[in-house]
Amino acid sequence: MRPIANAAVALSVFMLLLTLSACNLTVSPGPQVEEISGPPQVQILSPMPNSTYLEGVAVNIQVQVRNAGADLARVDFAVDNQLFDSQASPNSAAAATFIASSSWTASGAGAHLLSVIAARSDGSSSAPASVTVTVIGQGGLSGDRGPGGSPADTDGGGEQPQEPEEPPPAAPTTVPEPTSDQPMARVLRGAYVRAGPDTRFAPPIGSIGAGDQVELLAVNIHKTWYKIKYYNGEGWVFGSLLEISGDIDDLPAVWGPPLPQPTAIPPTAAPEVVVGNVNLVAGSMRHNQSDGQIKCNVGFQVEIDVANHGSSRSPGGSVRFQDYATKRDGGRLDSTEAVVHGTFPPVDPGKTVSASAQFSISFHFNEQHIMKAFINHDGAIPETNRTDNEGHFTYTLVKGDRC
Repeated sequence: MRPIANAAVALSVFMLLLTLSACNLTVSPGPQVEEISGPPQVQILSPMPNSTYLEGVAVNIQVQVRNAGADLARVDFAVDNQLFDSQASPNSAAAATFIASSSWTASGAGAHLLSVIAARSDGSSSAPASVTVTVIGQGGLSGDRGPGGSPADTDGGGEQPQEPEEPPPAAPTTVPEPTSDQPMARVLRGAYVRAGPDTRFAPPIGSIGAGDQVELLAVNIHKTWYKIKYYNGEGWVFGSLLEISGDIDDLPAVWGPPLPQPTAIPPTAAPEVVVGNVNLVAGSMRHNQSDGQIKCNVGFQVEIDVANHGSSRSPGGSVRFQDYATKRDGGRLDSTEAVVHGTFPPVDPGKTVSASAQFSISFHFNEQHIMKAFINHDGAIPETNRTDNEGHFTYTLVKGDRC
């Protein structure tokens, strides 16, 4: 009987200790879930206010939606209060904060209001977030835009014009903090997006505007181009056009895709033969601003007279218009230039015609600029004298309310 009694006592002691230990157990709290209440909130990350785009260029609209949650029904994008994109159930991860993006093709010269709202399934919605941008017609030039409204190559590589070493400080210098661990960049001025890290990847796959925020995915081995997230795909942008935010040490360095094979150059028609002598002379040069002031980011027209002082009829030709800021001693302030080409018709002896181009200058405001014109700059027309083919005027770029 004693062994049985001892076993009963031991069992009673064990049960008592187990009960006491259970009293000291604590339950770890589960993960904290951010409470979602009230309407969602929308902030436009890009484009920046008062950005300027050439007509026909894609405007990348990127917004941050806060206080979102699972019941967010849609995000609406509108231009001048006209809906152009409504994204249903955009927050599939039910996150409290997420990024939404859309694209609008710039159209209609002048100012336009871009607005975005986020709405819940119960009908409640955010206050509209809005930003104003300016669209320049196809004859205009904005940042690195080229002749006839087509953007000029401002990214380095190949035999094409190289990117300026220091892009003009036209946009604000502050960069928003990245919304994730992924490094971000702000676009300093309008730029092409290419399929690979070289200008020989042509034509571009798209473009981004000054002030746009882009996510960095990789860098080329020379550290001169960055691969970015471009809508639902990827693309490459020249590094001097970006202001980096975040840690890029862990970005993969890659070669990028192989260069495209060059295409054969088709034969060109023979130019009109000039018989006798032609002497093209630069005449009066002017702009069309009625108040006499050329303002930052405001389009204007430049025109120059082209006279033929020779005895033979001249065929039509080209004029290279070039603008750059100057130092106090008259030298160039830096290597950044705006260049547009215009054309003139055939000129009979003793007659005068004109050539013109559209500009919009957005760098070095409140500084003196020189606008130059070079008639027959490519030497396509044989002349008896080419020392009188250059015209120019000087002006001070006024800051205005668009810079």
